[in-house]
Amino acid sequence: MEDVSGVVLASVVVLASVVPPLTSTVAEMVRGACSRDTLVIDATNVGLPIEYQAPGDVGADRLVNAVAALETFGGHGRPVIVVNFGTATTFDVVSAGGRYIGGVICPGVEISADALFQRAVGCLGLTSAVPIR
Repeated sequence: MEDVSGVVLASVVVLASVVPPLTSTVAEMVRGACSRDTLVIDATNVGLPIEYQAPGDVGADRLVNAVAALETFGGHGRPVIVVNFGTATTFDVVSAGGRYIGGVICPGVEISADALFQRAVGCLGLTSAVPIR
């Protein structure tokens, strides 16, 4: 499908929202902009068996990352660990049998560095940079 400017629009829109108050607003925006309904992903429809005690507590972003990693790198009896460096750093485990086992959420790299620089006297004034080779 193309709009009047010739830009190709998505035929399917999938939303993995971790901000529930904005989920319906974003879905409505997509419907208005693309004339498409949005498939909102959560623990009930992600297509991955979830072993975590409270499946609804696992963020949709973590679940879709787990599905993508399993499809790309796992499967065939191989487990996969997904690490995502964002505002938070997350580690998620998918078993060799393709089941989401669980994971952990840690402060992200920037948040951790900010806390370290604020509290560790020896680190005052340091900045992060890519090393020169």
